[in-house]
Amino acid sequence: FRVPSPFLVPRFRKILQRIPSSREEVPNPHRAAVMAHSQSRPLVEPAAPPVESAAPPPVAPASCRVSEIRINGSSATPPRVSNLVQRQPRTAPTLESMGFGRDKVKHLISIGGWDAAHPDTTHTAEEYFTAWESFSDGLYDGLDWDLEGNDNLQSEWNYFSKPCLELMADFSKLIHDAGYIVSLVPPESYLDVQTTEFSRYVNLTFPGELWPGENSTNQFSYHGHNSYAYPLAKYPDAFDMVSVQIYETKSHAAYNTSVLGVDQVEYMKGYINRLLGDGLTVDFSTDPDFAELGTVTIDLTDKLLIGLISDSGVGGPITAANTTAAFEAVAATGAPNVRGAFYWCISGDANAELPATFNEFFQIV
Repeated sequence: FRVPSPFLVPRFRKILQRIPSSREEVPNPHRAAVMAHSQSRPLVEPAAPPVESAAPPPVAPASCRVSEIRINGSSATPPRVSNLVQRQPRTAPTLESMGFGRDKVKHLISIGGWDAAHPDTTHTAEEYFTAWESFSDGLYDGLDWDLEGNDNLQSEWNYFSKPCLELMADFSKLIHDAGYIVSLVPPESYLDVQTTEFSRYVNLTFPGELWPGENSTNQFSYHGHNSYAYPLAKYPDAFDMVSVQIYETKSHAAYNTSVLGVDQVEYMKGYINRLLGDGLTVDFSTDPDFAELGTVTIDLTDKLLIGLISDSGVGGPITAANTTAAFEAVAATGAPNVRGAFYWCISGDANAELPATFNEFFQIV
């Protein structure tokens, strides 16, 4: 299965990806000091000394109840395609007439976002799929999972319930098997290559990564520990893209490059090589609901996309130019490389500088 490019996603996330013909033969099989867990190790050895662990974070209620699918901030059901054409005559040039037809531009429904509720799990994956087929009506090409946390540390949405994760996995398999595109867009810590720990809470800290002005009792408390790993472990082939938000607030990438001073290109090379070379290893044994999985290594070959924040076209926390340089360096070694790149958000890059920089490597246009 191959997704044509370039690739646009709703909610102003833009994706670029390159799929050279030579890869057709290949089988598709939010900081970096040492984490305060025995399983953790840094991508690049930092010069900074270890830091004492922080106190345990607040605990969120272990439930996952109601939600609604929101599209561009609205929960209203859009008109079907036939009605849309009748009510909105096309007076402007269409994407097709501009040379960007559905073979090149894909439209995904994005579910989630920061402070958004998690899906209603009183409905089964099969019920959601039936509703999807009717709702999409040929207008959408797939689904983009962007479930995140909440500013209120005690919010129930800072916890991924078992029914929520099962729904993500089962619904994804159903629509993927029906020919739709399925994308995961985890903040960096929701698929964290620096630890094997698994937690369904996303109101956690990085105890070993204190930023200037922080201390063990006053630390950024919105990180996760591989909370997105379960759907991938259950149905690895149901996900076409795994787009990691390197720009998560106070991410490992940001801490390494801005606090520890690790070279941006070297950091990104190490991140790609470790995630694609070694895979993402997650130990589910401490969670009674998923303990039977044991330790699983997740292969992201042909799935990984790197995400930056636009930062007026420069890119962050690692610049687009340095990210592209890292892509080129990995490619020169022949090691597994990224499938593409994306950024948040289009409105922060009015001159499209990020895609232009990425395109130096991907050669899409």
